[in-house]
Amino acid sequence: MSFLGFYRKTLGCGTLNYTSILHKLLLVDPLNYQAKVTKLRFLSRLRSIALVLQILCIFPGMHYHYLGRDKLNSYVGTIVLSCLFNILMVFRLRSSKQLSDLTIFFNLLVDLAALTMLLYFSGGWNNPFMPLYFFHACLGALVLPGKMSGFFFVILASCMYFCFTYTCTQGFRYWLISLPREVIFLSELFIAFIIWLLSFWLAFILKQLQSNIDRLNQRHSRFERLRAVGALAAGFSHQLASPLNNIKMRAERFRRLHPDLEENRDLQSLLRSVSQCDGVFKDFFSERVPDGEELLKPTEIEAFLGQVLEAWQYDNPQVSVDVRSKGMQNLIIPIPDLALARSLMDLGNSK
Repeated sequence: MSFLGFYRKTLGCGTLNYTSILHKLLLVDPLNYQAKVTKLRFLSRLRSIALVLQILCIFPGMHYHYLGRDKLNSYVGTIVLSCLFNILMVFRLRSSKQLSDLTIFFNLLVDLAALTMLLYFSGGWNNPFMPLYFFHACLGALVLPGKMSGFFFVILASCMYFCFTYTCTQGFRYWLISLPREVIFLSELFIAFIIWLLSFWLAFILKQLQSNIDRLNQRHSRFERLRAVGALAAGFSHQLASPLNNIKMRAERFRRLHPDLEENRDLQSLLRSVSQCDGVFKDFFSERVPDGEELLKPTEIEAFLGQVLEAWQYDNPQVSVDVRSKGMQNLIIPIPDLALARSLMDLGNSK
């Protein structure tokens, strides 16, 4: 057994399993690239945890007089409705993979309304769970797009105002100080706004980072494909170079053994073709592909075409070429000169 296999076998049931359980409970499958489905699944699991905590808080709330017996039925009814809504969202996730931002927005509104009602029935502004408004401000900024996130914060501020107006009394949270009610509410609202603003900024940065990661992945994928093509071309060239060298040596030997065939056109054409192939292989192995903009060089088109034509006529002296220049004097264009020259030479040789 390899060391890596031993590590996975001995430690896989420990820390790695706890990490996997944490991802399953709180986070989402990292291989799931559907952002809206990921967000809604996260909200559903988070809602499940919050409902369990609210149920566990019933007896402590009654013991410390946060939750009265007259409001117990309303409190439990709100939890039951939230549970039914959560079950509905679970079936929604299983039945469809295409979701919109409005679905996520509606889920956050339902959670916000449930939080407001639960706080209203259990002490309101004096309830220790009142800072959950700040958590919702952070959550709305992270999972909702720009304008929708701002509209959600306005609704959250309205819910905070409702809860503060009808439930804030001189109680457990403010018994050491005496502040005007307006100052207390504006202070809490300012904290919620700062949390929302910072979370919105963080969401924007993460979105930009994700865009950069996607762009880097695309470049990496393109680089891997080019490297595979390069490896294939190198292997092909190596396999072809060996018989080509054999042909070249045999042709040279045949020419030396038969000096009377020195002027034979077929033999000359064969030697010239072999030399040309050998030169192509040498250029192929000695070339370096430049980076970025170095592939494009500002080139005067008329002079460039003249050089290409001169080189082509050197190998094809029997062909007469008529060159006519119209409106191309001193025309400079960024072009990949080497690749374009070879393409023109191949085009001329194919005729």
